[in-house]
Amino acid sequence: MQEKEQAERTALNDCKAKGGTECELAKWYSNGCVAMIIGKKKYNMKVASTEQGAIQEGMGFCSATDINCRVYFTSCSQAVRVR
Repeated sequence: MQEKEQAERTALNDCKAKGGTECELAKWYSNGCVAMIIGKKKYNMKVASTEQGAIQEGMGFCSATDINCRVYFTSCSQAVRVR
């Protein structure tokens, strides 16, 4: 769990360094990908095993409830081999 705590601290520090005043963690993911989709009224974040999968899930959710949906951010974690 130490890696998770370090990643959370790093993310919050990065947000604050970029001028964020109300930084908070929205999603945790590992060994997968996340996509942040924004619409006219709100945003959503979806996690999937691939970047394209996360985008598809997020766009589907946004399109059902909002307009002008677009991909704002995507990121994938480094895969971890499990035996």
